[in-house]
Amino acid sequence: MIKLIISQKQLPEIKNDFIANISHELQTPITTSLTAVQGLQYYEILNDPDRHKCI
Repeated sequence: MIKLIISQKQLPEIKNDFIANISHELQTPITTSLTAVQGLQYYEILNDPDRHKCI
């Protein structure tokens, strides 16, 4: 009976850890892409034909 109670208490912790890890793994590439696009916009690289050669 005690094992059942302990395992039921651990299940929400495992679920919360899993959700936190998945959301972190999804946010990382999205944030990186957003930062790259903002950099391109801020420095107006897309409007400068000379800088297109590097891309």
